[in-house]
Amino acid sequence: MASAKYPLDPLLDVRGRGVDTAKAELGESVKARGRAEHERERAEERRREAEARAQQRRDAERAELERGALRAVDLARGDAWEVAASAEAQELEGEVARAADVVARARAQEAEALAALAQRKAEHAVVERDKEKFRARAKKAVEQKEDEAGDEAFASKWVRRDD
Repeated sequence: MASAKYPLDPLLDVRGRGVDTAKAELGESVKARGRAEHERERAEERRREAEARAQQRRDAERAELERGALRAVDLARGDAWEVAASAEAQELEGEVARAADVVARARAQEAEALAALAQRKAEHAVVERDKEKFRARAKKAVEQKEDEAGDEAFASKWVRRDD
């Protein structure tokens, strides 16, 4: 006897595709977060390098000042450079902050994608469990019909016939 077709197979297929889509979206979110973190690290590195260059220049200027090798015009240029270095530091700090914001948004999107995947997997599992129950009920019904058919065949052999 052919087994009964599960009526929710199309839904199971749709839910399965939903899981696949959610997995792909999670993968993209993970990649996006990785790229964002890499960009943040690069921004932080640029900021550290600029700070190191500025400190190196300050140290060199201080050494020249201590030796008495600087004139008033050199000190004025140093002050102007300090203003420019400060502006560069602020700009680089802004880049780091913007990159950190991008990382935070990417992490939030990754968390949302992970939650969506969990939801889709749960929805798929509900239908999958129902399908297993359906199969068990169908198998039990087939076995019951076979038992009834066997009982009828056995009983028909022992029924008295009045000839």
